Formats: sequence, C-alpha cells, structure tokens
Amino acid sequence: MRMTRLLAKEMTINKAAEQFKVPRSTLGDKKRGKNPLQKTPKTSLLPSEETKIFAWVQESARRGLGVQQEQLRSQVQRILSAEKRTTPFKDHKPSSMWFYCFLKRHPEISMRKTQGLSVLRAQVSESRIRAWFAGAEEACRLQGIEI
Repeated sequence: MRMTRLLAKEMTINKAAEQFKVPRSTLGDKKRGKNPLQKTPKTSLLPSEETKIFAWVQESARRGLGVQQEQLRSQVQRILSAEKRTTPFKDHKPSSMWFYCFLKRHPEISMRKTQGLSVLRAQVSESRIRAWFAGAEEACRLQGIEI
C-alpha cells in the first residue's frame, strides 16, 4: 500500500504528496496518527449470502417494492440467527453502519424517499388506461389524424 511505503520511510512526504497529488498536510497527519486510516467493517455474511440479499433487494425494486433499512437488517438477522454464527452484532442484527457499508459495497442500490400516491393515481387500473387510449384514438380519428 502507498501509505505503508511512506511509513516505512521509502518515500518522503513531499515526494509522496507530489506523486499521488495529495496535500502534504494530509499525509503528515496520517503519518503522525492524527487522522488514522479507517478500515471499513467487514460483512458477517458469506459472499453467497450477501449475493442472495443483493438479489432480493434488486428483485424487490424490480417489482416496485422498495426495501427499507429495517427490513434489510431484519432479513440479515434471520439469516445469521438460523446459521447460529458468532457475529459482532447484538442479537445477530446488523447495525446502521453495516447497512451503509452494504450500500457502499453495492453502488447499484440507492436509498430513495418513498412518496405516497394521490387518490387519482391509486385508482388507476388497466380498464381505465384502455378507456383513456380508446378516447385518445377517437379524438385523433375525429381530427383526421391517422395512428
């Protein structure tokens, strides 16, 4: 790792700052431990389990059903509880930090704010849509517009 080379004194702070286009003060702070490098917590799921959770979230989104943070964390809790695996989580339930790290590991997933449907949108049905298109076709025909 680049920071390791700097810490091992293979490279000066000035040289590293120039080479990696990072401010000297940032590298100096890291070297002195002022802002230590942070490691992302590892997931407690196996790769196959994380893949299944990711697929579940995507399938839910495809169906128009968003997955809330609490739902996702509860689903992971069920998996970990069934496996009886030792985890750093209280009662096998991942923390909010785990959730945000999950989102970082899967940038295809994003959080969205849900919106309530208006009364008119909630009442839309296939028959109403077909009736609207039939009316639009009739209006075009009366105006002499061919479809």
